[in-house]
Amino acid sequence: MPGNDPFVRHDSQIVVGNETTQGTAVTPTRTFGIIDGETDMPDPEVEWQDERSISAGAQRELTGKEPGRNVYDGGSLPILPVDGYTIAWLLGADSVTSDTGLDASGSTTSDTGTTLHTITVDNSPKPSTKTIEATYFGNGGASDFVRTFTGAAPPTGTISVDNESQLRTELDVMALGVTPGTTPTTGISDDTRSPWLFHDTESNLSIGGTTYARVTNFEWEVTTNVDPRWYIQSASPEDPYELLWQNVEHSVTVTVVPDDDSLFQEVIGRDDSGDATIQFHEPDADERLRFEFANVGTSTADHKYPEEGNPEVEVDLTPNSAQVLVEDTVGAAAYV
Repeated sequence: MPGNDPFVRHDSQIVVGNETTQGTAVTPTRTFGIIDGETDMPDPEVEWQDERSISAGAQRELTGKEPGRNVYDGGSLPILPVDGYTIAWLLGADSVTSDTGLDASGSTTSDTGTTLHTITVDNSPKPSTKTIEATYFGNGGASDFVRTFTGAAPPTGTISVDNESQLRTELDVMALGVTPGTTPTTGISDDTRSPWLFHDTESNLSIGGTTYARVTNFEWEVTTNVDPRWYIQSASPEDPYELLWQNVEHSVTVTVVPDDDSLFQEVIGRDDSGDATIQFHEPDADERLRFEFANVGTSTADHKYPEEGNPEVEVDLTPNSAQVLVEDTVGAAAYV
């Protein structure tokens, strides 16, 4: 409105809480991590049902239209994680072991005050969902603009790091509904831990028992196939009633500067009995993050000849399953 200052990103807040019942709002308790980059929320889209009648007086314009379903998708959260929260939300299951950590080789070890999270794919029918509260704080007389999204879950997500930046998670987000308001949650502080950087790599990438030091990019895409369902029923039928899980899909892509033919041999060997691992260690908090992929099949490893210099081989890997191990020196409870 005239007279109010415009909303700005640097005067805003996005916080989150774990829902006990899918789609039932809870008070947010924490942040996602470091939200870094352009951020979209799963704002509603109304599916209008067009009507073009030829009963009488037909014309090229619409006869009318009726509001149909509300769709809550299109959300996108670019996060630099400082713990395993976003990864656990993506995969769905998290079991914790208290006073336990990892050593440099990835083996478990006794570590008082550290909680080891083992994050895996949840095989239940319905994903655990979250309440996301997104606020633009009002200035110049304007009220705060608060959107509370319930039943939020990621249909896809990408975890990646290259040879010059931080490890990043990019999550698409959908929801079951939204409630606007003017009163944001207060008292939530940022987590001051640092994200994992590319030079925090502690255990080099291993594929099928062969270790590679010259890795320039690592990317793991997870497709959870979250399926929003509408039913002919009486409780806000224009909104999705629930979210259901379908089959999960994993796609791992790494870029390697080769020094032998082992990557090529992985392809022509047509063998998926081997595993793949990579581990990071954040030294300030003394926390480790380890990715483990089982029964990895290598689809491609094209060895091109560049115009000059070294070739870089993009390797496409398809594992049967995956798990992530995360040390947490702050939170002892499961992430989901």
